[in-house]
Amino acid sequence: MPVLNAAVDVRRCYATRNDTPPLAAVRALLCLSGLETGPFVRHALAALPREDLTAVLLHVVDTRPEHERGYLPRVLLRAPPPAHQRELEAAQAEAGAAAIADARAVCRQLGVAVVERSAHGRPEREIVRIAAEERADLIVVGAHDPNAPAIGPHSVGPVARFVLDHAPCDVLLLRG
Repeated sequence: MPVLNAAVDVRRCYATRNDTPPLAAVRALLCLSGLETGPFVRHALAALPREDLTAVLLHVVDTRPEHERGYLPRVLLRAPPPAHQRELEAAQAEAGAAAIADARAVCRQLGVAVVERSAHGRPEREIVRIAAEERADLIVVGAHDPNAPAIGPHSVGPVARFVLDHAPCDVLLLRG
């Protein structure tokens, strides 16, 4: 089987082969962290054929204990994190709603159908669970904390690593 560039329209390539049927509709689960949502969604959609594509936009409010969450709350809130778990989760939910709205706008601009999902829990587990629930063909997830090294053993963050190891479908890992 030939190796294809991800930006190539895969359906058109297969349409020229008599032995392989064209691909059906694709459901791609886009995992939104709330950081640079527009560029992330554009990057993801540039790598996928848009015909018959449905983007399932997912934001997970992270309910892990604060010491496990690392950099994300500080970046999302752009201030010291609130002292109370409920305040932090409310701020994350608000940031998530904004991220989904931004992603929806990009998808509509590009003519991509959208399904919106949000969840509360451990992001890595919720992503895998919702991918199975939504019958996703592909999960698109960011690689890591922007301050992490681009290559090497720490280049993939813990959420992305868990998704790579437990996903019920293929995973597209986006860097940068």
